[in-house]
Amino acid sequence: MATGESALVDANGNVTSLADILTINDKSIFEESFIGFTDNNGSPMPHATVKTHAHQKIEWFVLGTDLRYRKLPDSVFANIDGVDLVGDWIIAKRTIGHLSHRCGIYSIREDKLLLDLDYNWIYPSPDGLYVINRDATNSDSASNSYYDIENECFVSDWYYSAIPHHCGYGAVQETANSDWYFVDSLIDKAFPLQFDGVERFSNDLAGVYLADKSGYLDTNGELVLELHYEQLGPFDHLGHAIVNRDELEWDLDVIDRGGAVLLEGASTLVFWDGDHPCYEVEMDGEQKLLDCRLIPVNPPSTSR
Repeated sequence: MATGESALVDANGNVTSLADILTINDKSIFEESFIGFTDNNGSPMPHATVKTHAHQKIEWFVLGTDLRYRKLPDSVFANIDGVDLVGDWIIAKRTIGHLSHRCGIYSIREDKLLLDLDYNWIYPSPDGLYVINRDATNSDSASNSYYDIENECFVSDWYYSAIPHHCGYGAVQETANSDWYFVDSLIDKAFPLQFDGVERFSNDLAGVYLADKSGYLDTNGELVLELHYEQLGPFDHLGHAIVNRDELEWDLDVIDRGGAVLLEGASTLVFWDGDHPCYEVEMDGEQKLLDCRLIPVNPPSTSR
């Protein structure tokens, strides 16, 4: 069993990160990468992964929130060079050639490989219906299918394109020239409307595109906002979305769920979530940091 000899803790004694040097079977090893204990939205995760190197050997470990380590099997992870940690599962990646790689799914809960590393991409879903992308046999090949992570099985046909489930709905495009439509958890068509393009659902709204129009669809299949943007971002938990008037020139706004423009005309606009959500903005050549109310944040004074 491997144990971390030391860790960084906050004032309440909660572990915040591992120390750089760990001890495994009385041998010093050096942490190369660490993933856990919260996801990108700040939600707690039950595990972390640690990639280490010692004596030219790469090994992977699972670290529980109790700081107990479990070595992942070399039969699966010996040639793995990247992982995505999603709850009780690991999306394992192995580089093939210069630009491509292969992906598979490993269950931490069951200590077994669910999907061999035979797939191009694996897109996780909070609803448990992942999109699996396989090699395309031709330019119009159906190469995307839904995989039920809890029941460990494929649950749909293969589609030309597919979007992972969020808020209970995914979306598919059957062929390269067909329209997009949304599907429910049974992969049945959810709404009668079809579109030229769609975005994933986020906080119960999804961006959709039809001809020269765009807007947001709700989970009842109703178009609740009709807008004229070329690109619609997801709504965050604050009720804001970043939208783009011109994909070539980057003319970015922030809108609320009613479509009102809260910030207009940014050339760069990035939302950072966390304990203190903020926007990194560039407008008229000037860079700014705005809080979640879109009010400028004054940097701390460096004068004494």
